[in-house]
Amino acid sequence: LNQSYFYYGKQEKRRNMYHKHALQNRVPVISVNSIGVGDIGKDFMIYDGGSIVVDKVGDIIAEAARFQPDFKIVDLNAEKNFERSTSLTKCEEIYEALVFATKHIFYDIGLKRGQVHVSGGIDSSVVLPIVVEALGKENVIAISNPSGWNGDVTKANAQILCDSLDLKLFWNRIDEVEKSFIKSHVETFGEASIKPLVVSTFDAVGRTVQGLAAAHSFGTGIIATGNHTELVLGWSNFHDIGSIGVMSLIGDLTKVEVFELARYINKRFDKVIIPKNLYDGSTAPAAELADANEDPWIYYVDSGICAELIREMKDITELVDEYKNHKLNPDFFPKDPNGKDVYSLVNAEEFKERVRICFERSKFSVFKTAQSAPIVLISPISRGFSSRETIINKYAGHYEFEPAKQYTAV
Repeated sequence: LNQSYFYYGKQEKRRNMYHKHALQNRVPVISVNSIGVGDIGKDFMIYDGGSIVVDKVGDIIAEAARFQPDFKIVDLNAEKNFERSTSLTKCEEIYEALVFATKHIFYDIGLKRGQVHVSGGIDSSVVLPIVVEALGKENVIAISNPSGWNGDVTKANAQILCDSLDLKLFWNRIDEVEKSFIKSHVETFGEASIKPLVVSTFDAVGRTVQGLAAAHSFGTGIIATGNHTELVLGWSNFHDIGSIGVMSLIGDLTKVEVFELARYINKRFDKVIIPKNLYDGSTAPAAELADANEDPWIYYVDSGICAELIREMKDITELVDEYKNHKLNPDFFPKDPNGKDVYSLVNAEEFKERVRICFERSKFSVFKTAQSAPIVLISPISRGFSSRETIINKYAGHYEFEPAKQYTAV
């Protein structure tokens, strides 16, 4: 009896492990695995089923379905006629897992309808079709909250996405809200207090207020759209619409994995669901906020660094050495849409500096990720509750603090 939680690639590991045990000990192995979802306070775990029966020479003679309940009667002495199940690709497995998780999480907490805030960027464009497949289009509310900082391309992308899914897109603009925030702020703190970051905060968190109000109107649960790389880098504001909600659906996918999943979704549906300009390199990812109109990250470098720092728990020296010796994991550092690899995108000094920046930000961003929506875990080790650094951690000594000053009482 087994409660083996899911991560991509794990079913093949189970098959190999049971084969080895059976063959070495000359006994059958029957693994009956749980199906469903569970949580550990801050994150959701997926239990994907896939129960396996292996005979005493290590051959699989039965395997139950994954991501759905299944029932089989198995005769250990029957003549072998089992055809080994085809292994899912990484994107197939992740997609099936996220659809399954969405369906069961909403059912378990008693919500029927989901709400996705569609910016016209890649992240929300990947989240929306997954939620539609899980809950049905009649149970999904799509909302866009553009400001004057949003460009025509991304706004068009949001509409194209919803049209392809036959969904109505609600346009709930934040321009006037932003103006009201600025007016009140200036009246209270003066003109000099208005900075680009202040305006960005009005927009990012103001969208959350709009989203929560809409959730009460429609009786929906908000699905956060932030990805793993953004969470590690702290590339989000406290409680912005991309980080709050019932769950963070792609919070365990790196930015590059989001690109890959977008390609897969279009291939799966055999039509353009997600505009190709979002993942083919023709439209650069952009926050479209007052202080950050374009993302400052080289995602085909930085998302891999974030994955190595958090999932593999590597340190700066180890990563820099792997770069110098051309031994970086190609799964985390694939070639970009132009065919350039990480060694062509940055030189050794630039890579070292980007590792340092990602490392420093990963420590600081714990304050934000600790307050984000629960993450659906799909990787072997992630920035989840079970492996997240504590806010006060051993790396605090990395910073040089001035010694306490001595004051004389007057």
